[in-house]
Amino acid sequence: RWSIQVSRPLLRGGRVAGVGVMSISPEHIGRTLASFRIAPQDNVGLFDTQGTILSTNRNLAKVLGKTVSPARPFMQADAPVRGNYRDASFTDGRDRVFGWERVPGTALVATAGIDVEALLAPQERLFRQEWTRASLLAGALLAFGAVIVVLFANLLRKQQAVAESEARFRDFAGASGDWFWETDAEGRFVWISPQMEERIGYAPQSCLGRRRIDVVAAGLDLGAEPWKSHLEALARREPFRDLVYRQQTPKGMKWIRGACVSYFDLAGAFVGYRGSASDVTAALEAEEQLHGALENLDELIALTDAGDRMVFANRSFREFNAAVAEHIAPGRPYVEHLRAGIALGLFPDAPGNDWDYDNPAGDKGLHGGVQWYDKHPELLDKAREYVDEKAIPQIVELDKNYKPDILWFDTPSKIPLSENLRIM
Repeated sequence: RWSIQVSRPLLRGGRVAGVGVMSISPEHIGRTLASFRIAPQDNVGLFDTQGTILSTNRNLAKVLGKTVSPARPFMQADAPVRGNYRDASFTDGRDRVFGWERVPGTALVATAGIDVEALLAPQERLFRQEWTRASLLAGALLAFGAVIVVLFANLLRKQQAVAESEARFRDFAGASGDWFWETDAEGRFVWISPQMEERIGYAPQSCLGRRRIDVVAAGLDLGAEPWKSHLEALARREPFRDLVYRQQTPKGMKWIRGACVSYFDLAGAFVGYRGSASDVTAALEAEEQLHGALENLDELIALTDAGDRMVFANRSFREFNAAVAEHIAPGRPYVEHLRAGIALGLFPDAPGNDWDYDNPAGDKGLHGGVQWYDKHPELLDKAREYVDEKAIPQIVELDKNYKPDILWFDTPSKIPLSENLRIM
């Protein structure tokens, strides 16, 4: 199939980095030319500077790709940007007066031909109308050429933006501590950034065409974590985060952390994964040393993440909470083991404001309601003890050490007014 190719060089740093090409169907241009409001006997066309017919409004299928006589004025080496001449039309042999105009910035020439018989009609009014129509037609062709130039300029700008985006990504990738990769739909690596060789000693080319599980340490148990969950996620074509695994590399045994996203083509078909990886060996070894130091301390120590979920509990903490051991496993909310302990009666004197607390300041039953102290005055001593030994000393400590502007309380409505006043 014929097409009209318009190209521009893509420059980076003053050097040619590629070529941008726009391909236009002659039929599309022919339909556009045929849509112009011209007389049935008139002719418009698009040529290259060698005289090859690229598109026309008449007999396009018959003349497309053929070359007109080299004697045509617009084909001469010293031909001006625009001009006119009279000749028999190549498309149908009719005698016409032609005007031509070169499309700026291209090797294209637009022509408009007015039928001589109509042009020389005796009526002067018709004569002027025909020439006016030719001028309008030439203007329309020039506008069409301008549209081509604008479309191509937009294409070049988009390509330049893509090139700049790719350069920016390469700069960020080079400055980061990670390497980046891409796989096909089968999980085989099709691209890996060069930082991989610097970090763990593998040349990217040595891993291309292989899957991750083909590259990691020998003796891999695919039924064990984290690989079991990882392979299940891949089967569902889901993204993954924080995949941490050991890998024997030319630079020794390394701990690698990986993450990726799934990507799809415009039709919605799964294409593969794009992601990053990091060498976290030093960080994990330091974490292991920290855990080792904390493990043997007599103090109860627990570490949580930003979501207040358990990350680590040392030996003393585990022994103290042996009755609720399942509630201090990594990933469980920290407060969970406290609730479980209270439910088991491990903290009988714990004051608080939780529905599970069974004490005078709690909510469970309230020992007779909001005014429990009228129904059970024998419990007042416990409330006074709490105020004297817990609430007031804490307030004094806060005031003395931190000089706060505001203090707020979440449980005073559950104790008698007299104790509230003492606290205030």
